[in-house]
Amino acid sequence: MGMIRPATLEDTESLIPLMKDLGYPTKREHLYKRLEKLLSHRDYHLWLYVRKDSSPIGFVGFIHQLAFKKMNHTFESQPWRSMPVSEEKELVLNFFKR
Repeated sequence: MGMIRPATLEDTESLIPLMKDLGYPTKREHLYKRLEKLLSHRDYHLWLYVRKDSSPIGFVGFIHQLAFKKMNHTFESQPWRSMPVSEEKELVLNFFKR
């Protein structure tokens, strides 16, 4: 089973294949700068779901607004979207619903 954890700048390289799979191909330098900007913002939170081998298969970003917390986007790899619902997938989905 994988795990859910906060994203870091060290995730830049491993996120490139996922971004391409999602239809957002990008260069390492561009993604690094984007992550640097997002992760330095105190009201923005980026969480990854990673497999045992540390490869990310999905992520979600949250931004705190004055009155509430808003999920502004979620992205998942193609294999994850087509995976049947399992205990692992249910755990991840429930985590992001809170």
